[in-house]
Amino acid sequence: AYGDVWIRQSDGTNAMGDYMRYTGKTKSVAMKGNVQLVDKDQNELWSEIVTYNLNTKIGTYANGGTLISKETIIQSKEATYNLKTKDARFKKDVIINDPEYHVVSTDLGYNTDTDIVKFYGPSVVTNEKNLMQTTSGVYNAKTKTSHFDKRTSIFDDGMYIEGDSLDYDEFTGYAIAKGNVIAIDTAEKMYLYAEHATYNEQTKKMISYGQPVIKKINDGDTFYYRADTFLSGTIAKVIVPLSGQDSVNKTIENILENKSTDSLPEYDLSVDDFFTDFKDTAIVSTPIDSSKIKSTNFLTPTHADTITYS
Repeated sequence: AYGDVWIRQSDGTNAMGDYMRYTGKTKSVAMKGNVQLVDKDQNELWSEIVTYNLNTKIGTYANGGTLISKETIIQSKEATYNLKTKDARFKKDVIINDPEYHVVSTDLGYNTDTDIVKFYGPSVVTNEKNLMQTTSGVYNAKTKTSHFDKRTSIFDDGMYIEGDSLDYDEFTGYAIAKGNVIAIDTAEKMYLYAEHATYNEQTKKMISYGQPVIKKINDGDTFYYRADTFLSGTIAKVIVPLSGQDSVNKTIENILENKSTDSLPEYDLSVDDFFTDFKDTAIVSTPIDSSKIKSTNFLTPTHADTITYS
């Protein structure tokens, strides 16, 4: 068939193009020229050359094409789309453009119904908050949650976290890294090495355990710290307000005693208040009892070897 070819099926799927060659025995169609496959939910697959099976409802292109699903646009050199199950697989130079995120990948899957992205190869995911790099995992665009089961990193506002696995919840701001974790605070020039780290990008607080070690670079010197558990973040100080008369008296006392006004009464928040950020959330597991962590030879520095340790 030549010219404005249109195949309509009873389930609402359509195939359109400039040219079609149909094989009745296999129910397969080879289409060329502005080919468009449309499922019943109006998801569209576009390419210049497409093979399509009328029984399986599977369309394939191998010379570049585009899938449009609502506001999500996916481009790649190769792709297969199942109009029944809504599963698509894209390979080579894959790009996802969505109003809320952007992906560059070599191999990924996407379901137009669930909005779930599956990563099968090196990929970079960016949004207005952070940048993630991974090779294997799942991202749910509806719930804004991710689970990456291979080495993955996330960079957020000066904080870099990397681990053998990583879970991230965009709504709550929690990121959990497990296994050979590396966390870097670029502003403070601080490096953390641990087996587990939980970070909240909204409060900028972190808790880490599992043989954690911190390396701090300060004015050319490098310091190493060990503990069962590390907390990182700014703890606000509560300053008790003074009345007008108290302020006058305080100033006079400072002058007479030659003291700085910086000595106003302050009260640090307790560690329990710090931990509040890591409680009562589904994505964060209960921290282990640090008293049960067995000492190992992961790093046992002495006064002598801390000078040369790198």
